[in-house]
Amino acid sequence: MDSYLIVTVSGSIESSEELADLAGLLVSMGREYGLTRALLKEYRLTKNVDALDIYSVGESQVSVEAAAMGARVACLPNPDEIQLAHTLETVLCNRSVNYRIFEDEETAVAWLTS
Repeated sequence: MDSYLIVTVSGSIESSEELADLAGLLVSMGREYGLTRALLKEYRLTKNVDALDIYSVGESQVSVEAAAMGARVACLPNPDEIQLAHTLETVLCNRSVNYRIFEDEETAVAWLTS
């Protein structure tokens, strides 16, 4: 899109390193396209991580970079992993990363483009 990236992710994430790699990819793509907003579609993504893994990503350099660049990420998580998605949202927001989860794409896009 003209004002935000659309990223569809499927498969599984098995570690904090893989979760940080995904975040790093989003930051890199944002820089490449000159965009700071992204719609992350994770309907078919399984995250086999725990709260400590999420906290590690929140403390990582990629989170610092995302916050510094003013990134805004709307995530449509796998419905089976909504609790984990809320944990990620809380940790990233506490690290000044503007990351929110949504249940429907229309609401997510409205937030991204506001």
